[in-house]
Amino acid sequence: INNSRKIRYLRTTRSISIFRRLVYLNMKQITLTVLLFAIISTSFSSTNDKGISFQTAFCEGWDEGYCEGWKEIKGALSICPIVPICPIPDIGKNSYKGGYNTGFRAGMRAARE
Repeated sequence: INNSRKIRYLRTTRSISIFRRLVYLNMKQITLTVLLFAIISTSFSSTNDKGISFQTAFCEGWDEGYCEGWKEIKGALSICPIVPICPIPDIGKNSYKGGYNTGFRAGMRAARE
């Protein structure tokens, strides 16, 4: 009877130690996965520390032209609305001036509606 208790005790302690090992390995994997995700996400983030503009010249012109077109209809002291995302420029009009002209017409159309 005494030997059967020892065997049961050894089986339960062995299974507990195996469970602890599995939990430890899983926690280690989770920690490494979270750490790896944090490193990857910070390396691909598009921070703008130096004030570099990621907009193209066309989109910059679009933003200013849309606002000016809105003000042309609503008045010079009116507040510009939120400017929609700039469209894909037509061939040959992918400069600042092309974006401004396209945005100006779109801003005027939006102000009339």
